[in-house]
Amino acid sequence: MKSVRHATVMLICVAALLAGLACESAPPGQFTADITVGDVGKVTEGRLYVRDSRYRMELSDGGTEWFIIVDEAANLSRSFSPEHKTFLKRPADDPQSMMTDQIQGLRMLQRIGEVSVEGTEEIAGYKCERSLIRLQGQPVVTQYIANELNFPVKVVNHISEELFFELSNIKRQAVSDSLFEIPSGYSPKSVAGQGPVEIPNWILGVESVEPMSPPFEINVAAGELFRVPVEPGYGLKVHGRNVGEGNASYAAVPFINGLPLKDVSMYTLNLPNEGTGGGWTFEETPLEADQVVVRVNEGTVAFMIEPIELGFGKTIAEGRLYGVSIEPGREVIVRLLNTHAGESVCVVKLSKNGSLLEGDTVGPLSFRTVSLKTTHASERRSYDVDADEIVVEVQKGQMLINIRQP
Repeated sequence: MKSVRHATVMLICVAALLAGLACESAPPGQFTADITVGDVGKVTEGRLYVRDSRYRMELSDGGTEWFIIVDEAANLSRSFSPEHKTFLKRPADDPQSMMTDQIQGLRMLQRIGEVSVEGTEEIAGYKCERSLIRLQGQPVVTQYIANELNFPVKVVNHISEELFFELSNIKRQAVSDSLFEIPSGYSPKSVAGQGPVEIPNWILGVESVEPMSPPFEINVAAGELFRVPVEPGYGLKVHGRNVGEGNASYAAVPFINGLPLKDVSMYTLNLPNEGTGGGWTFEETPLEADQVVVRVNEGTVAFMIEPIELGFGKTIAEGRLYGVSIEPGREVIVRLLNTHAGESVCVVKLSKNGSLLEGDTVGPLSFRTVSLKTTHASERRSYDVDADEIVVEVQKGQMLINIRQP
């Protein structure tokens, strides 16, 4: 009897040891999961593989398959097209990377938003810290971070209920390094629609300058610069005045990831005499630019920098409408941003007391039709008519639409 009890104890010990070894076979920071991603007008499902600072998402949408490999430690994202055997390489925090990767979109909100912890909740079998992220006081998303995984397992978007992210069937297991390598047979692809931009030498010193928050006034001498971060929901008004005895000039340029969006010469103003002034108004969103850099090329310039409240706008997909009531007789400004990986087209319609305005009142249909052919292309339209409602109908692609009356 004693030998039987001894054997039983030994079996229990061996079982415990094997269980311990089984737990050790799934190193910390490694797991797999099913993933569901909600976008405007569609839901995409796939698989997620995580190993420390790297993850791979395999997704399928209406027969089209693609996958993304991200190394967050190296700030590197690669998106792959199995159909064409090509891949596109970008910084992980590039706005265009965020268009196809809600995890990186969440990372940006974590950086620029106000995060407040609200409690804990169990999601997919894991205890999660639930926190709300606000931008300019407005609730944007609620995130659920699994403590054991140190990874978001669910994201709820408060701007659009169609945007969400959730993991299920999570399994702690070893994930092979080979999943994060470029598969054989794939070729790199260049970013379409981006021509070369002349880069001046002075941009090397931009990031060493402390960012400033508007509103403020400042006098700047030749060779000096300052920078202002782009804030969600706000634009920026830059006005400079020559306060020297001779000629003055300055450039005010939107930047993204340390580089100017366009040639600096396109944003340069000459102020030939003392007292002359001029400026720019910037309405770029954080998808397009992360800061505005102002540099004086010649003379001394007194600047007045003011924020402009623009609102957050609304993302509208193909076949959908976005309409708002407006005050008749006041100018209406419509800003359209292409958030689709291809051409987007929309039509602007205005009405009064429920009747659609046409012809000479609001201009021909061709004037009110806007086509944006490349990702993050934008256009600004202004209407000054006696209307009480404006509607934008997206006929192709997807657009971020901002409508306001200054």
